[in-house]
Amino acid sequence: MSALLLDEFEVQSVIESRKESGSYRWVEVWDGLYVVPPLPDIRHGDLCGLFHRAFWESLQPMGARCCGHVNISDRNKDWLSNVRCPDAAVFLPGNRAIDRFTHWQGGPCLLVEVAMPNDRCRDKLDFYARVGTREVLIVDRHPWRLEQYQLHRGRMRFKKTGAPADGKALESGVIPMSFRFIGRRGGPKLKITHTETGQEWVG
Repeated sequence: MSALLLDEFEVQSVIESRKESGSYRWVEVWDGLYVVPPLPDIRHGDLCGLFHRAFWESLQPMGARCCGHVNISDRNKDWLSNVRCPDAAVFLPGNRAIDRFTHWQGGPCLLVEVAMPNDRCRDKLDFYARVGTREVLIVDRHPWRLEQYQLHRGRMRFKKTGAPADGKALESGVIPMSFRFIGRRGGPKLKITHTETGQEWVG
């Protein structure tokens, strides 16, 4: 189900209701348009936690900034008028994005979107390219698949995909990690592997 609210009072009512319930952090603003995605379910949280753990344990010691649900904008002032919130992000040393305390002005080296039904996460790819994100990994569950996009000549280009049936690993072009599904009974699990140390995380 979807809805288009054209009454400014009703829109403000929805926003205030989200704030009161603690779910306002899931709201994004796309060039002044409030976008309210579906609230994440438990499996969504499990997958986000898997990425957070793998990134923190393996990349933070090498000086990377590893963020969970984080605000990314293309500006400093009035940043709330244009902000996206990926599920995980990695800023390697030398990344030119600026930590503005409330948000990052500029894109990460890699970000992860765990897709929810009707959340339009692929519509964010142009924005992620504009702010200089180098790589995007989308984890979809309807059906299960991984999609990898990489920045090329100012645009986010589709690179490759992997599904439980093929067991194909997607190796990142910016961090020493690969991602693939394992198992099929009861739903697949995602395996993250550090390609240099062999360390693995499964969830």
